[in-house]
Amino acid sequence: MTARGTGNRAFALLVAAALATTGGALSAAQAATGDKGTVTGQDTIKKAPKGDKIGQHDRELLAEAVRKGESTVTVMLATKRGAAKEVETSVKALGGTVGNRNDRLGYVRATLATASVANVAGLVSVLKIDLNESIKAPDPRLEKKAGGASGSGVQAPGALTPDANPYMPTMETGAVTFKATNPGYDGRGITVGILDSGVDLDHPALATTTTGSRKIVDWVTATDPLLEGDFTWRAMLTKVTGPTFAAFGSTWTAPAGNFAINRFTEAITAGSEPGGDVNRDGDTTDRFGVLYDETTHDIWVDVDQDFDFTDEVKMRPYKEKFQVGHFGKDNPATADVVESMPFVVEFREDVDVTPAGLPGTADFVNIGIPEDAHATHVAGITAANGM
Repeated sequence: MTARGTGNRAFALLVAAALATTGGALSAAQAATGDKGTVTGQDTIKKAPKGDKIGQHDRELLAEAVRKGESTVTVMLATKRGAAKEVETSVKALGGTVGNRNDRLGYVRATLATASVANVAGLVSVLKIDLNESIKAPDPRLEKKAGGASGSGVQAPGALTPDANPYMPTMETGAVTFKATNPGYDGRGITVGILDSGVDLDHPALATTTTGSRKIVDWVTATDPLLEGDFTWRAMLTKVTGPTFAAFGSTWTAPAGNFAINRFTEAITAGSEPGGDVNRDGDTTDRFGVLYDETTHDIWVDVDQDFDFTDEVKMRPYKEKFQVGHFGKDNPATADVVESMPFVVEFREDVDVTPAGLPGTADFVNIGIPEDAHATHVAGITAANGM
């Protein structure tokens, strides 16, 4: 599951050009679904019994949530083949909400009252339950030794670095031997998913394959727009009409037509690598208008903060046109430092917003950014050209 927090967890698809690879009855739910599962009514905090669908680790997570006074938890449910919709109905009958359902995979992501987890585990069609948890990504940067020195004294990697090297576990994974034995298996035609903190779309080693094809072919922000505290998702609730309108204390210029507007605030990244400054101008106070056409799903981002969308590029999700916007401007004179941040846009329609106390559904727009170096590090190990 995706990690909880302000950081978005992006799913980038790369074409690799080089090798690397509380007790209670269930009558309401049963009546709605025909599911004849039963609940033992056992304390969900006790040690997991043999064959338990929740498992010891997740029971501990549930116990911790109870101790903290959290009323709900987010869970991932593995279901029997063809039973995902049935499980969704059962979850809703128990007062839960469903953020995502995948019938092909037999997967349901739901938010449940802590007291209802055992009830859902009692459903015959549920095979396994995992609770959402945060797992801190390791820092890929070189650790500094005592006295301020970093590294181990080995030569820095470069164009002549061999496959067997101290920077990547190529020997341990058997990659060096595999390449020597199978010289034609260079990753061509293979698509790899990187589920991580957002890949740097500007990195030259991840731009193209050795045959000149585009390497990063899709970007999907995998967090729930409402329930996981990821504020790169913006709820498009404020309706406006162009070409001019007032919103958020300012007068805006836009194309003619009906739109929805919100703002992306850079300060949400304060807890991640950007430090709250996505346009690299030295402060953490910038807010960027986001304009959304609910019919066409076209998106504009006011990157220059002049309250005018007509001088901005109309953007679509990355997979469609491979569009990348930028916060800030890079200074070519600082070759090894990039003063801008790439971003992509995405929309998600008809998100259930009743868990937030709002009526019905709403569309959300996402501003997809690389919030930590870890994802680019992983993508580079997987599919970069050269060292």
